[in-house]
Amino acid sequence: MVRSVGFFKGVCLTAAFMAALLSFPEIASGKKEPMAGKARGVDVKARTVAAKIGMARGTWRVPFNALAQREQRKLDRPLRAMVRIPDNVKLGFYYAKNYGIELEGEEPIFHITVVTDGSTIEIEDLGLKLRPFVGDMFSTTATFQQILALAKLRNVVRIELCERFKPLLDESVPKTSANMAHALEYSSGTTNDGEGVIVGIVDSGIDWSHEDFIDDNTGTSRILFIWDQVDSTEYTQADINDEIDGTPVGYVAEVDEDGHGTHVAGIAAGDGSAGSYPGKYTGMAPKADLIVFKLNQWTRDEIRDGVA
Repeated sequence: MVRSVGFFKGVCLTAAFMAALLSFPEIASGKKEPMAGKARGVDVKARTVAAKIGMARGTWRVPFNALAQREQRKLDRPLRAMVRIPDNVKLGFYYAKNYGIELEGEEPIFHITVVTDGSTIEIEDLGLKLRPFVGDMFSTTATFQQILALAKLRNVVRIELCERFKPLLDESVPKTSANMAHALEYSSGTTNDGEGVIVGIVDSGIDWSHEDFIDDNTGTSRILFIWDQVDSTEYTQADINDEIDGTPVGYVAEVDEDGHGTHVAGIAAGDGSAGSYPGKYTGMAPKADLIVFKLNQWTRDEIRDGVA
């Protein structure tokens, strides 16, 4: 009797399993497709995630077999992941935050670097705007379909998704070990913090009143000279010091309206004394002096004059 009950249960379970296979033929055939409801859920999640990180709404889908294995090997890790895991919205938007991906509408634009075998045959036919070559490499922006097309070309060796960088001096200085160099002092008394060195800046000018360029001990400027090409005016360190201590006020009229020159000078020689966290954003040579040449028309002759 016990054996009969067990046999009956086994028959019932087998029948139930076969019924399930008949109800879901995609499982029986081994070709399970995402259900429509799940696909809609992915789209909703994509819009939600995109809104949270402040990006345009949208996602992308790439067929799993869009590229052969040898073509996939041309892609770097982020691009390869997008081919292999096309519906992973979380992964996609992680890359959008940390790599050069513009989400404008439904189709993203990717900032990529392409390595070739030296030939551009067929590459230009894809409608890409090729930036100047460096060796056998060039940069461009492309849709994912254009990236897939690039990967299929024989003269394309490698395709890399460009990382998105942030201007963080508090990280870049330690990563280059410049902070360790600052702490060194030789038996001769010399240091590696830029003291006794003059840094030249040929750019949009400088904010000469910025605390990062004023010596904390003396209260005087570390800017030795400013040549303002906008009105062909020259300012000496004495002129800048007079402006800082108010004797007189209004003489130094140079203004870095763009801000780029001040940014570059800060990376090179800012002492990090400005702001709420003194010393956090210290430049590479925080005790170096500066000579600044402010460009007007940004022409080659102006730049040459500044360097000379």
